Amino acid sequence: EEMAASAAENAQAARASEKPVVPPAPAPAPAGMRIGSIFVLSGANSGKRIDLVKSTTNLGRAGKMAGVIIRNSIGRYTLLPGSDGSTPVLNGKPIPGRGEDLKNGDIIEVAGSRMQFYLK
Repeated sequence: EEMAASAAENAQAARASEKPVVPPAPAPAPAGMRIGSIFVLSGANSGKRIDLVKSTTNLGRAGKMAGVIIRNSIGRYTLLPGSDGSTPVLNGKPIPGRGEDLKNGDIIEVAGSRMQFYLK
């Protein structure tokens, strides 16, 4: 009887020490790399700040990718045209098809929204 109680206590203690399952976080930027963010100045999400934690961030409405921001392995952010045929505007000029690297303070206009890119 004591053995059964002891085994039950051991099983309960083992369960108590198990850690809850936590989904993996997005891949972090390499150490020392500044994370990019965009602050929406006007448009549907005006006033929102979006941290660019993923290596690819789609811009535009659901189902209509008007532009893409990608982060490469050394932390450079590049604005590329989306698949919907429109061309994002960077600091008042349409970006070329190969894209354009983003700098702190750049103004992006895409899908009827204006946003500012900055590095944190």
